[in-house]
Amino acid sequence: MKVFEGERKSTTGNNLIGEFEISGIQRAKRGVPQIAVTFSVDANGILNVKAHDKTTMAEASITITNARGRRPAAEIEKMVADAERMRAADEMRAAAVEARSELMALCDDAIELAEPRKDKDLKSAAESVEAWARSAGLMASMVEIQSKRAFLMAKLQQSMKG
Repeated sequence: MKVFEGERKSTTGNNLIGEFEISGIQRAKRGVPQIAVTFSVDANGILNVKAHDKTTMAEASITITNARGRRPAAEIEKMVADAERMRAADEMRAAAVEARSELMALCDDAIELAEPRKDKDLKSAAESVEAWARSAGLMASMVEIQSKRAFLMAKLQQSMKG
């Protein structure tokens, strides 16, 4: 897990201040693992971050001091100003990232539905959309994502009728 400080919605433009690994998490479908992350700051400004997997009970933590990768107050003020200036763009990007994530989950669901039905057309369509989403990555626009979602939904409806 990576720990960032900053005001931006995505990690781009924020400052990486620490990393740690939580092991023992079972492989699962996207969005299924539930990891609770808690942050606490003590009176000395020391940040403690703890991650806990609710399924396997695996835990890991990190302690981050002011001397370890933290930015000075002037840089933090600049980050806050930049975040305010970029708020609209960040919100649009966050919406597109969420839509892409939902599209990827829809692809997973379509593939799961297609396999027992031996619906090669639906499976192929879902795999094609998933490959596009992976290659487009975070550069995919909302219009493109919505178009791919509509295409896949039409294939799902076709599959459900036939």
